[in-house]
Amino acid sequence: MDHCEDDLERSLSAEVIVNRVSEFERSFILCGDLNDTPQSQSVLVISSAMKDTWDEDSPGAGNTYPADIPERKIDYIFYNNIKGETQLKLDKTKIDSINFSDHLPLRAEFNLELNR
Repeated sequence: MDHCEDDLERSLSAEVIVNRVSEFERSFILCGDLNDTPQSQSVLVISSAMKDTWDEDSPGAGNTYPADIPERKIDYIFYNNIKGETQLKLDKTKIDSINFSDHLPLRAEFNLELNR
């Protein structure tokens, strides 16, 4: 989401995202730099509708920004399982120490499980 100082704009964007993904008929993954902390309104809106891989799998703060001395969690990988043929099963979440940008890379590994 935009890195603007206006939290209202990010909150409205989060509501649009949640409304859109509520129409999905399959499990999905949503990831990116939300430019907001876990306690912000925009992240609270999204995490009310989806699972945060870091919270599900890993201890600690999950800080990825800035890369040289990570002090903030603003990067996320969310997912949600929709009733259907396949389900996402989170295997692990990790922050890599490779410095590619001003953020450390956050990654999650999933297994796909077939419902039979």
